[in-house]
Amino acid sequence: MKKTIVILLSALLALPVVAQKKSLELGIYGGFQSYTKTGNPYDNSFSSGFGIGFHTKYYLCDQVFWATELFGATDDGTEVRTKEGRILSLHRQDYSLSTGIGFDYLSTDRLKLYLQLCAGIGTVQGYEDYFKSEATGINRVNIHHTAYIIAPTTGIDFYLNKQWKIGAGYTFRYLGDFDASHSIFARISFVLN
Repeated sequence: MKKTIVILLSALLALPVVAQKKSLELGIYGGFQSYTKTGNPYDNSFSSGFGIGFHTKYYLCDQVFWATELFGATDDGTEVRTKEGRILSLHRQDYSLSTGIGFDYLSTDRLKLYLQLCAGIGTVQGYEDYFKSEATGINRVNIHHTAYIIAPTTGIDFYLNKQWKIGAGYTFRYLGDFDASHSIFARISFVLN
């Protein structure tokens, strides 16, 4: 039994070496960012904004890759009008670093559809104004939260030639027990063979 387990583990570990495509992609992406409350401490919802990121994909074999992403986003500045006529403002900036595995579930000479699942660390920095009463007025609360992040992504890439790709996709980022965001992005990548 031990020999069988050792042989299976050795074969599994050797598979990426034998089937290695040795292709690395470097890319930049940006797009629309929206936010979803999931049990966070702030009272209001943030407006949509813009996100930008850098990514790498290293193909372990023809359809399986290892991905790493560095991402940042901000809302466009959120203003909320209270019942009393006060204008409250909210602002946030998100940053994350994540890594994980993905695969191309449909691949042709010119097109790839892929799924990936990354995990890592993310942080939110910003502030929220809130109004308690006429006596206390408007108070500003700083938001600073760091937690694990889980980021499933689906997307499509089109080859312009052997070294350049353009693509689009969707990412859902779950920041621990604090928050979640949705990104719809466009990307350009350079492929090193």
